[in-house]
Amino acid sequence: MFAQRQLLAFVTAAELGSFTRAAERIHLSQPALSASIRKLEEIVGLVLFSRNTRSVTLTAAGERFLVHARQILAEMELAISEVRKMALSGRERITIAGLPSLASSLLPRCIARMREAHPEIDLELRDGLAGNLSDWLEAGEVGLALGARPLDETKIEFEPLFDDHLVLIIPSHGRPTTPPRTAPLAEQTRGLAYVAMHDITSVRPLADRALTRAGIAVVPRWTLSHMSSAIAMVRQGLGFTLLPASSVDVFNLGDDVSIRKVEDCARPLGVLWKRPRPSGGALTAFAALLRRDIAALARI
Repeated sequence: MFAQRQLLAFVTAAELGSFTRAAERIHLSQPALSASIRKLEEIVGLVLFSRNTRSVTLTAAGERFLVHARQILAEMELAISEVRKMALSGRERITIAGLPSLASSLLPRCIARMREAHPEIDLELRDGLAGNLSDWLEAGEVGLALGARPLDETKIEFEPLFDDHLVLIIPSHGRPTTPPRTAPLAEQTRGLAYVAMHDITSVRPLADRALTRAGIAVVPRWTLSHMSSAIAMVRQGLGFTLLPASSVDVFNLGDDVSIRKVEDCARPLGVLWKRPRPSGGALTAFAALLRRDIAALARI
């Protein structure tokens, strides 16, 4: 891939219209600048300059590439500046990720406690689906994540912390009779359409297995990506949904829906680490706080 020096040589030569003046501007010899631009053209696979004895002008490809080269240089300068500021201030920055249900409930509480205990650490939070968490960890974009066990544990380590039970959410009104809480799942959902989460979510396979065990055909009438949308459909009497219990506290459900725990149906949640797991530092401190908070909740 091209280096910052090659991009700087290209942009400067394009702006000044001269290799000689560009070399003087960035304190390079003219042969060194010419070599940098030739190397860049080899990488791109296109001629970027039309050269003659007196001046150089951009080709059509060079004009197009100049826009992107300026953007890349600006982003490089910004990244270097931010890292230098962080080093000078002695602050450490970490990024945490979690499933939407956890990023809107447990994780913000832990982040607030972490900031109180370690004000010198900057924390960022991302929310995403199970596949997103693994991708971000493998790419090094997040330091740790809170989510479900990944399908592939060769690159991602899973540290289980607690079981997240499934709950049935059904309309409270508009039905001839409301089944008792102790009624089987098939009776609770009779006459209601299945409002399913998208099959790329970690809760969908768990919900489908619960329905299959109960003898209910897994035929979603609606398939949605966001839990809030599924709950809104249930509120309007359009069906039932199955969601993780960790998500329930986030929504103001009111009297429009009823919540029933689905027995013997839970997904293990825990900390996801990129292998090998880091030791020490802010990430380890955050994970320790997360374990303490979850243990405290389990005792309530």
